[in-house]
Amino acid sequence: MIKEIKESHFLIYSFLASVSAMLFALYYQYFENYPPCEFCNYQRVPYIFLILIIPTLGFIKKFKKYVLLSITLLFFISLVISSLHFGIEKGYWTMSTSCSNLSGEFDDIDSLRNFLSEVPITKCDEVIWSHLGISMAGYNMLFSLLNFLLSIFFQLRKKYER
Repeated sequence: MIKEIKESHFLIYSFLASVSAMLFALYYQYFENYPPCEFCNYQRVPYIFLILIIPTLGFIKKFKKYVLLSITLLFFISLVISSLHFGIEKGYWTMSTSCSNLSGEFDDIDSLRNFLSEVPITKCDEVIWSHLGISMAGYNMLFSLLNFLLSIFFQLRKKYER
């Protein structure tokens, strides 16, 4: 019985962490008017999967092992995506032209016009919000790292309790 409570607590924590991340992102997008860049939207995908997977499969015993492993995998994917985004912001690497600000590569006005019509307003390599010198991507990277480490800890603890 105690083992089941621990799994349930982990599922509830993972669900609430994912909902919190999405609410935070949506609040800043719609109420504080910080439009997301391409990678900001990618960072939401693992949380959306977690929000959908946990309630539908999390409490069915038959799939619980796979759900627990998928939570760890999704937190790892979130960590990778947010780390990539943080690296783009810091200038460690660049990605596609729609994600980075590469505005000096135009031969004529038509190529500039085509470029401007196809790219999003917010660039992945430009920080539009930061607190204590850390951007949203940086905070998401730290949050994803914490969640990934907690899920690894849970998996290891569960393995050694058997």
